[in-house]
Amino acid sequence: WSTLAAPNALVAEAWRVVDRNYADRTFNGLDWFGERQARVKAKYASMEEAYSSVRELLAQLDDKYTRFLTPAQFESIDSAARGGVVGVGVELSALPDPEKGGVRITRVIDGAPPPDGRP
Repeated sequence: WSTLAAPNALVAEAWRVVDRNYADRTFNGLDWFGERQARVKAKYASMEEAYSSVRELLAQLDDKYTRFLTPAQFESIDSAARGGVVGVGVELSALPDPEKGGVRITRVIDGAPPPDGRP
């Protein structure tokens, strides 16, 4: 993909990953190779436009389990799954009255930032 602009290379790589791994080899009736050709040849002004193109392509598969995540979205999910979530350093629990809602701080994590946010 070295001869492609970065957005086009991203679209080509996304297509390739789906092509290799997607179980429905009919691709929901799409002209799968035609989609690749059109989308890889398209001119994208930004990575955001390429992300949109990939999302549009995957939406045509009509498969709730197939989706595209931007690097930032993936990092956020991966970080949360690994326990690397950034926060204010407290544990919360729900207040006993669900009608009123609300939470209570049940523990302050050692080394957490002080309430005024200064280190």
